[in-house]
Amino acid sequence: MEVARGCVSGLSDACIPTLAPLTNTAAKQPGNEEIEIESRRNGMSKSTWAIFVALKTLADYKFLVLPSQRLAWFVNELVLRFVESPAIIVRRLAVRACASLMQAATTDRRTEQGRRQTADLRPDVYMIISSLVAVAAVDTSRHVRLMALRSLDHSNFDLYLVQTESLHHLGFCLYDEDYEVRSAALSLLCRVSFENDSQSYPILRRFLGRILTVVRC
Repeated sequence: MEVARGCVSGLSDACIPTLAPLTNTAAKQPGNEEIEIESRRNGMSKSTWAIFVALKTLADYKFLVLPSQRLAWFVNELVLRFVESPAIIVRRLAVRACASLMQAATTDRRTEQGRRQTADLRPDVYMIISSLVAVAAVDTSRHVRLMALRSLDHSNFDLYLVQTESLHHLGFCLYDEDYEVRSAALSLLCRVSFENDSQSYPILRRFLGRILTVVRC
């Protein structure tokens, strides 16, 4: 519970109960003097540094399975908005934090007989995942775009990544100006393509056709 209080204090006190089922040890958070020193060193205001610390704790913490409905509300209301921050480091951490929390929310649960439950597409979770994919496509910083793609490269998100809108944004990332972003997008798209081959294969064929055209020229 103390971990939850520490990591969300820079965001809001309203959702502390939603992070109660935690069992790991988070990194020690800096005191007021350390925050003031670091904020000056990094050129950040104290409020931006407080957000930075809160998001970093959320991003680095090893969460277990968490209630998806409550967690989706928490991410949507208190974390997702920071992907539009003017500070690149804050946007990167917000993307990581959102993906980390949603990974815990989408971890497969098992029935009492040990059978895996059938995965269902949750609209609230899909809204968050699709927002992160959109960040990968349109953010002005290559570092944020790359972080978004790498953070989403987890099998828990496959069901959401193969939806039409998400595939459209991943296809857009294939033509990014940065090589690492293009490579990460191609790797992610190839991995999830088997889940929705009717829509993902045309995207890959167009990309392959463009590469062949460039090579011939």
